[in-house]
Formats: sequence, C-alpha cells, structure tokens
Amino acid sequence: MNIIYQEREHIINSNNTAQHNIESFVETLDKSIQELHIHIELFGNVDCSFLNDYKSLKTIIFQQGSLTGLSNLPQSILHVEIKKNLLVEMETLPQQLRTLKIEDNYLTFLDVSNLKHLEELHVTHNKLTDIKLPLSIIDCVLINNNLKQLDVKDFVKLETLNVSENPLLLLENSSFIKNLTIDENQITPIGASYIDSSTYIEEAVQAITYKEALNKYLALKTKYENKCKKE
Repeated sequence: MNIIYQEREHIINSNNTAQHNIESFVETLDKSIQELHIHIELFGNVDCSFLNDYKSLKTIIFQQGSLTGLSNLPQSILHVEIKKNLLVEMETLPQQLRTLKIEDNYLTFLDVSNLKHLEELHVTHNKLTDIKLPLSIIDCVLINNNLKQLDVKDFVKLETLNVSENPLLLLENSSFIKNLTIDENQITPIGASYIDSSTYIEEAVQAITYKEALNKYLALKTKYENKCKKE
C-alpha cells in the first residue's frame, strides 16, 4: 500500500489532469444523456459538481486509469462503476444510489450504511478490512479483500453474498442467504445463539491468530525449502 500512496501523491502533485480532461470530454455530449461512459484514462482527482447540469444522468462508468479521488457526484446518479483505478476511499455518494461497483482499487474501509436504496454492491479486489452495509442490500460481492468479521443478521433482503478470498473472515448469521459463496477453509458461519457466549469470542480470536501464524509459517517454510533446493 505504501507504493500506491506514493504513486497517488506523485500523480496529484505532478500530473493531476483528470478534472480538465473529464470536463473537456463531457462538454461535447448532449446534456440529456442518461449514461456517461468515460472512455479516457484519468489521472488525479475529479470533482463532479459540473455534472449537475446533466439532469437526466443516471449512470456513470469510469474506465481503467489512475483516478485518485472522486467527489460530489450528482444526486440523480443511480449506478456507479469504477474499475482498476487508485481510489483508497469513497465518501459522499448519492443518496439514491442503487448500484455501486468499485473493483480493483485500494479501499481499506467503506461505509455505505446511509445509502437506503443501495441494492447491489461489488467491491472485489480491494484492501477492505471493514465494511458497513445498508439494510437495503440484496446482492453483495466482496471477493479478495482483508475482511475479518461480517455479521449479516439484520440484512433480511440479502440474497447473494460472495466473500471468497477473505482468508481470515469470520462470517456470522448467514444461514438464510440463498446464494452464499465462501472458501472451504474460512471460519465456519455460526448462529446467533452461540455467538453470545464469551467462550466463542475467545475461540474466534484464537482461530484468527492461529491462521495468521500458520500462513506466516508456511511462507517461511516455502522460502527455506526453495533456498535448500538452490544450494
């Protein structure tokens, strides 16, 4: 992550051209458009306030680039997609948002609990250690992150959940989910009745600690064996 922060800082200080380029791109378009596909690579931060003049705009999709920040999306926006950029946070999203896809970025925390209409969320291949979801969520894909705990007890509308490739995740109260995808070696989901006991909490912490230690041991063992082969 340090390398990513260095790259972001370099872009912001030396090549922060995203605002100019996106405004130049959009000004050629009809103001009645409903979908905006940004087909140019962006470098730096974008303040989307200028899009407020596009009253019919519902969807905005950013292609792969080096977008380091995104703010002030119009409240009319219902669908946002941002793949393979350099985002480390997302704040002040439109309150009417229905779909959010932020894939192959570097988010470590995401709070969308205030988005009361959000139904579909895809945050795959990020660095999430924590996430806060809205009760409206139906489809949630969190593949390849660093989540350690997720309790879905209150998310009664949730139908699809994919939390594979979160090796230290403790998933709680997920038995009602129709389409659930987890790794075979993830900590097994359990019911609320057991979760209340102090014994369970202690066991869960020990399990996470053990898995962390095991991963480190296996990495060191592989390194040692490779060294022996070379010698």
